[in-house]
Amino acid sequence: SFKGKEYIDKMDGATKKTEERDALTITSETDSVYMGVNDPAIEDTGTGKKLSVQTTSGWEDCVVWNPYGDEGMGFDNFVC
Repeated sequence: SFKGKEYIDKMDGATKKTEERDALTITSETDSVYMGVNDPAIEDTGTGKKLSVQTTSGWEDCVVWNPYGDEGMGFDNFVC
């Protein structure tokens, strides 16, 4: 649901970009706002756990955020 969507990459000076990947992989600190993605599905390939997000409030955007590398925030335990 991310491929082809425009997003704002806050880690790159709030640059507007178009997502080219089929699946997002978190490999660094991440803070992006995806426009028109209101049905994201998350899969942890390490554990095999899957999470689907459903919105009933009409939100049309999705924020992908992770403090990767900040051990104090427990970066290896979550994606928000």
